Amino acid sequence: MNSQPSYYTESGKVSPSYLVLAILVAIVISMLLGYVYSAATIHIPLIYANVLILLGVSILLGYVALALCKLSRVRNGTVRYVFVLSMGIIVWYVQWSVFAYFYITGELPGLVELGNNLSWAFYGSEQWDALYYYYVEGGFEVGRVHIFELALLPIWIIEFVILLGAPFYWATKYVPQPYSEDYEQWYEKRTLLKEFRVITDSHLTLEKLHTDAVSFLDSLQSTSRAAHAKVHVYHMPRERQQYLLIETVTFEGKDNSRKATPLVHNIAVSNEQARLLIERFDNEKAGFSLF
Repeated sequence: MNSQPSYYTESGKVSPSYLVLAILVAIVISMLLGYVYSAATIHIPLIYANVLILLGVSILLGYVALALCKLSRVRNGTVRYVFVLSMGIIVWYVQWSVFAYFYITGELPGLVELGNNLSWAFYGSEQWDALYYYYVEGGFEVGRVHIFELALLPIWIIEFVILLGAPFYWATKYVPQPYSEDYEQWYEKRTLLKEFRVITDSHLTLEKLHTDAVSFLDSLQSTSRAAHAKVHVYHMPRERQQYLLIETVTFEGKDNSRKATPLVHNIAVSNEQARLLIERFDNEKAGFSLF
């Protein structure tokens, strides 16, 4: 085997039929999230609670968007980014649609009313008038300070940035998982149960992993309870190329919370090396994961 390490790279392809289905599901979920987000902030008019709700919605949005991308077999980073941002924009737009309807009528819209009023932003509607009035008059206070006009605008901008920025951030942290273009399925991910000594991503280490992963990992007995390396094998016996993902696991804080940080992203190993790793070390099939 060539000693020069190689890594899995995405093909840049998508599966059209799966992607279309994922888009339809994404639209429905985004509208529901936008509705729930707006309803929650309307009925809980506390600025600090609203911030927590916003963070919760943005994190959930990011996870759902990336999960849909994986389930729909997206192997293209640009498509993934557009998908995440599009879901965020739908959530943001529906949230304002619900809020404007409530501000005008004093009640939340039903699904029919919401659907009939989604085009309000594209013409001079009463929703625009209502939102302008809300902007001028203000709608809440922080402490004893009444927030309106130029003081309100930055809050809306920050809300928009968080709602779209947090999911986009998670998308940039997404580690592409190996996919077989020939057999049209993701590689099976198996986690070795042994805890290995923490390694570096030096060129020599990567060469050893690439050429003889079994012998190299067998020599790395973990001696630290504070940190260790966790090895995942992406295995598909019918493929000639297999891959390893190696994480550094640390324990932080008073509660010793576990933190796994990817160190080596999907380095290629031979089919034989992957098979020997699975036979040599106890392992288990990993469940659905994004990172």
